[in-house]
Amino acid sequence: MNDIVVKHTESFDLNIEEIKPNLGPLKSLAQSIINGVLKPTDDTVTFSGGKGVIGEGETVPLLLPKRQGFDLPAAGAATATARQDGTSVIIDVTLVSEDATLDRHPVYNAGATGYLDAGDVDLSMLTLETFDVTYIGSTIHAVVNADGYVSYADYHMPVKIYAAGKALGFGGSFRCSAEQQEQWTLNW
Repeated sequence: MNDIVVKHTESFDLNIEEIKPNLGPLKSLAQSIINGVLKPTDDTVTFSGGKGVIGEGETVPLLLPKRQGFDLPAAGAATATARQDGTSVIIDVTLVSEDATLDRHPVYNAGATGYLDAGDVDLSMLTLETFDVTYIGSTIHAVVNADGYVSYADYHMPVKIYAAGKALGFGGSFRCSAEQQEQWTLNW
C-alpha cells in the first residue's frame, strides 16, 4: 500500500449533568477541568502501511476502529443506506444502542467506531469503581470514490456516562452526556 495523506479532526464534547457530592463549585470546577483536557485535534497525517501517528503521538490504523479490524454484523446496524452520487457511493449507518461497563465493551461499537475505555485516561489520583456507558446510536457517514476507496468518513458517537469512584479518600460520582466526533478526508 502506498503512503496516503489524511486530514483528521477529532473532538469530544462532554456536559456534566449531575455530580455528587452536589456542590455547585465542584460541578463548575470539574466541567472546567474536563473542557481543558478534551481539546479538539486537527491533524494532517501520512499513513504508511496502513498506520499513522495522530495527536500527541498515538499510532492508529487508517480509519476506525483503533483497536481492531472493522467488523459490523447486520444485527449491529439499526439503519443502513447506500446511494449513488455521481461516481461516488454515499453510505450511512446508525448502530444499535449498546450498554458497556468497566469490564464489558460494546460489541458493535468496538467493531465499527471504537469505544470509550477508562484505561485510556490517566486516572492515577482516582480509583474508578463504576463506568457505565450507553452508546445511544453511533453513526458512520462514508463516501466511497469510483475506485472503491473511502475518500471521506465522518463518525459520531453520542453517549451517556455514569461514573463513580474515589479520589483522595472521598467518594463521588457524575452523570454526563457526551459526543465524540471524527472526520477523515483521505487523499488517495
